[in-house]
Amino acid sequence: MRDWLLDFLRCPFCAGTVQASAKVAGDGDVCTDGLLHCPTCCFDFPIVGGVPILRHPDDTLDAQNETTERVIVPGPRVRDIAHALKDGDRSRAFELVLNPFTLGGPVIPTSLAAWKPKGLQRGESPTVPTGLANGSKALGIKAAIINRIRKNGLLATAKGNAKKAVLPLWRKSLARYLTERRDRLSALEIIELYYGFYSNSEISNYFSYRYTQPRHLAALCLASVLRDSKEAVLDLACGVGHLAHYLSYGQQDKRVVGIDRDFFRLFIAQNFIAPQASFVCGEADTSLPFADTAFGAVFCSDAFFCFLQRASAAREMARVIGPEGNIVLTRTRNFAVEPRQGYELTADGYRRLFAGCGLKSVLFSENTLVRQYLGRQGLDLTVDDEANLERSEWLSIFASRSDAPFRHYPAWTEWPHAVGRLGVNPLYERTPRDGQVGLKVRFPSGWYRYQNEKFLEYAQAECSVPAALISALGAGEAAADEVQPYIDRFVVIGMPDRYLPVAAGGASSAGATP
Repeated sequence: MRDWLLDFLRCPFCAGTVQASAKVAGDGDVCTDGLLHCPTCCFDFPIVGGVPILRHPDDTLDAQNETTERVIVPGPRVRDIAHALKDGDRSRAFELVLNPFTLGGPVIPTSLAAWKPKGLQRGESPTVPTGLANGSKALGIKAAIINRIRKNGLLATAKGNAKKAVLPLWRKSLARYLTERRDRLSALEIIELYYGFYSNSEISNYFSYRYTQPRHLAALCLASVLRDSKEAVLDLACGVGHLAHYLSYGQQDKRVVGIDRDFFRLFIAQNFIAPQASFVCGEADTSLPFADTAFGAVFCSDAFFCFLQRASAAREMARVIGPEGNIVLTRTRNFAVEPRQGYELTADGYRRLFAGCGLKSVLFSENTLVRQYLGRQGLDLTVDDEANLERSEWLSIFASRSDAPFRHYPAWTEWPHAVGRLGVNPLYERTPRDGQVGLKVRFPSGWYRYQNEKFLEYAQAECSVPAALISALGAGEAAADEVQPYIDRFVVIGMPDRYLPVAAGGASSAGATP
C-alpha cells in the first residue's frame, strides 16, 4: 500500500480517517504488510501483500458465489489476520487470506508436484515446497483418507478431522509456494494455479484471456475518456485489475484505486497486473471506504448487475465523485432480455437510478460500443443508443454531474488494446515452421467460445508471423511499423509487464517460441 492511498481512505463504519499504525514490512512509502487503525471505532484493518482489508473485524473472507453470495469455502476473520500481523507473523497472515474458489473444495496440496502451467517455458518444472510431502503425516490424517482425497481431488471427500486439517495445509503449502517463487511467476501462471488447477473453474479462463474479449473492448471504448485525465479513478469490483492496468500503465501521476471483495484477485492485481495502482479489499455495493469527492470518476465493468444493493451502490458512487465527476458502468445486464441472471434493471431503470443521484446519463448497447471501437470512429456521448437498447442483453452507461463530457470525442490515434508491454495474444497457439511462427486461435473451453465467439469477427483466426519479430517482441525491441499490422488484427496486444510467463533465458514468452 502506498502512502498516498491514506488520503483517499475512510473507515467504512464511521466515515472517519484511518491511520497507519504499524508497518511490519515495506520500503519507503510502500507498506507491504502492516496495520491501519480507526481511532473512532478502535478497529484494526490488516494490510497483506500490499492490499489493505477494510472489512469489519468479525467479517470472514469467504469464497462466495458472485451472484447469490452463497458461501463456497469459509474464510478467516479479519481480526485473526490483524492479530497475526500484530504478532509480526507475516507468513501466518498470508496463509489466512488464501481461500480456494471452488465448488468442491481445494485439491490436496501435495498435488502441486503435478502442476506445470501450460505457458511455462523455463526449462524446469515447479518444485514442491519443502515439507509438503510429509504434511499429511504431521497432521495425523490417516493414509487411507489422504489417498481418497488425492484420488478424488476435492475437500468434499474428506470427513471430520481430516476435512478440518486439509484446508490449513492447503493454505500453508500454497503460501509457501507463492512466497518462494513470487518473483519468477507471472500473472497467467498464478491465475491458472489458483483458479484453474485447484478449482477447474471458468474463472481462470475469464481472467486469463480478458484483454481482447468483446466486453473488454466495450469497456476500453468508454475508459479511453478517463485515461488521460489527471483526476483519480476508482475501479469498482475491479477483479484482477485489467482496467486498472489500462488506466494506470505509464501514467506517473495518475491515481487509480481498485476495490473488490475478493482478496486474492487484489493480490494478483497489486503485484502482477497493475502495480502502479493501489487496491483495497472491501464491499463494493455498500459503504465505500473512501472520502467524499475523492475521485474524478468511478468505473464498474461486468459487475453492477450482480450487486444486491444497487441503489446503495449508486449513492455511494455519487458520493465519492467530485462536482464534475463521472460514473461509468459497462457490461451490465438488461432486465428486458431473458434469461435473467442477477439483479439487473431495464434501460429506463438505470436512467432513473442515476437521475436520483443527480446525474445525467447516456446508454449504449455493448455491440454498439464494440462497433465504435473497431471502426475507430471516436466515442459519441451526445445521444443515447436508443434504437438498440430494448433488445440488447448487455448495456453500458456513462453518467455525469457535468454537461462537459457529453460530446463527440476524436478517434484515438493509438489502439487502447495496445497499452502495456506488447506481446502475442495468449489466445493464439503457436507452431514454429521455417523461420515463421504459425498462430491459430484456440479457445480455452467451449463455454469461453460461446461467450466470446465474436472475437473471430474482428481478429485474425490464423496467421504466420516471422520468428524474428516474435523474438523482438520478447526482447521489447520490435519495430513499430512491423508490429502495427498485428496490433490492428489483435494478434499482438498490450499487457502488463508480468502478465506472460518468462521463457528460459529471461525473455518474456511474449516472444518465446515452443
